[in-house]
Amino acid sequence: MSYVYNPFTGKLDVKGSGDTINTVAPTALGFISMNGNNPSWSGTAGYTVAKSGGDGQPVNGDVVYTLTFPSAYALRTDYIVHADYDGTDYVSGNGAQIGLSRNTSDIVFVVRRWNEDPLNLGDIMITIYNI
Repeated sequence: MSYVYNPFTGKLDVKGSGDTINTVAPTALGFISMNGNNPSWSGTAGYTVAKSGGDGQPVNGDVVYTLTFPSAYALRTDYIVHADYDGTDYVSGNGAQIGLSRNTSDIVFVVRRWNEDPLNLGDIMITIYNI
């Protein structure tokens, strides 16, 4: 199988065996506003977000955000997630990085600055496709 994002439709084209193409619309769209210690989810209804871990200071460890699904998937391989960081709490031009762990009932995110320091400000922009 191959997956190609179609920018004209905003959907994911899934090509199976032969020339069959199925188009998959996003299951969830939204963002986690990290807000330091008070994260919020803005997007598809039924999803919730919680914070654990550090407080954004390097000596206190990673800040962890967990996005929980309204209902679990049978397998964690049943969906694709795309996440981008959007914010200005990093050195311009150096970017930020997102680590994530996909599970059947949630996705766990850790965002770090270019120098590996934890981030707890800005937004995590998220698109989830049910394949």
